[in-house]
Amino acid sequence: MAYTINLTNGTVFATISDGTIQQIASGTPSVPLVTLVGKNYAGYGEFLDENFVHLLESGSNSVAPTSPLTGQLWWDSGNNVLKVYTGTTFKIISGATSSASEPTGNVAGDLWFDSSNQQLKVYTGAAFLVVGPGYTSAQGTSGAIPETILNNVGATKYITSLYVNNVRVGVVFDGASFTPQSSLQAAFPTIFPGMTLSSTVSGAVFAGSATNAQLLDSLDSSQFMRTDAATSTTGILRVQNNTGMFVGVSNVFNVNTTSTDANIKSNISGGNLIIQANVAGTTYNVAQALGASGVFAVSNAATVGTTLSVTGNTTGGNLITGGLVTSTGNITGGNVNTVLVAATTLSATANVQGGNLRTGGLISATGNITSQANIAGTFFLGNGSQLSGLSLGVSVTKFVNGSTEGNIGVANGNVNFDVAGTSNVLVITSGTAYFTGNVSTIGIEKTGTNAIGNIG
Repeated sequence: MAYTINLTNGTVFATISDGTIQQIASGTPSVPLVTLVGKNYAGYGEFLDENFVHLLESGSNSVAPTSPLTGQLWWDSGNNVLKVYTGTTFKIISGATSSASEPTGNVAGDLWFDSSNQQLKVYTGAAFLVVGPGYTSAQGTSGAIPETILNNVGATKYITSLYVNNVRVGVVFDGASFTPQSSLQAAFPTIFPGMTLSSTVSGAVFAGSATNAQLLDSLDSSQFMRTDAATSTTGILRVQNNTGMFVGVSNVFNVNTTSTDANIKSNISGGNLIIQANVAGTTYNVAQALGASGVFAVSNAATVGTTLSVTGNTTGGNLITGGLVTSTGNITGGNVNTVLVAATTLSATANVQGGNLRTGGLISATGNITSQANIAGTFFLGNGSQLSGLSLGVSVTKFVNGSTEGNIGVANGNVNFDVAGTSNVLVITSGTAYFTGNVSTIGIEKTGTNAIGNIG
């Protein structure tokens, strides 16, 4: 009766007739891997013994078995590795060793778990190469490690954490920014697209060169002032040192301070400090501090709101002020227009207008001497010098020299002359003159046909 040979899964592998054998080929045709013996086959003992030996050496050969079974082991003697048949190919079963020191007698592909450094390594044929992790136990968790975390509302997020000695120093993420779970918020309040550094790592920075940056100190680049182009600010610009600010290629203009004073100056020797105004689109030099002489020159009219005090001479075209003009020297100009002028000599080539005009010398003008209300103020002649240049429209009510005076009492009234304290020595009315004192000689000039004189 024939033998039926079944595989482990029940599949019939072979049927061996009585008194026969069936050989399973190896890589070398003349040397069978296994010999199956039928019933009553003479000399079967040799085949059984060889079968046991071939199984012990896992079919050691430099050539793979030609008809392998799934799960069959084969020692590849050409590469010194043990392989297993997967049903389609022989796959290496590499040796793995766990020890604190490097094993010996290694072949390419051998695995070694380095129990000292807690690392898995593979033999390249010349040396062991670290498979992972990339750090030793002494270094702690280090490197890029993919992780799955939750955000603050429990949604899953996939990140790559950057570790150094068990400390997560950064997170790499692809997606919209989010707030992580509470256990990460101290180091990472927000995880942004790209790379986010830990806020708990002291002085964590990106060192080196970058071609561009979105923010600097949380500010957009448009919020900074440029040094190579026109720029402006809506904030306050402060230069907090006494040297101050310089303007111009040659630092011509300078604004600086001392501990108490503020200074504006032309920084070039001999250069002028010019004050300009835009008048109807045209630029005018209003005033200049001249670098050659130190003189302050006003190009046009000067208006002083209250008091103008000068220790030397004041010379100009028009002088207009609402207050006092005081000078120890001469005030000379085209028009002098002010409330009060006090000076030794007041001379103008045009009109003099003011409330009070005081001088110890000469007040002269080629035009009119008027006040802001037609001589509503007072003219003072300190030394009795000539008062000239009064216009015909000036209203005067009294002329006094010592105790002799001439006065007009009312508008359109008589002219009364008092002499040495005696009143009305001479009174002139419209067409008539009256003498109240003694008259020794009177000369009456004839005008027209008649000449009439009355002697009191």
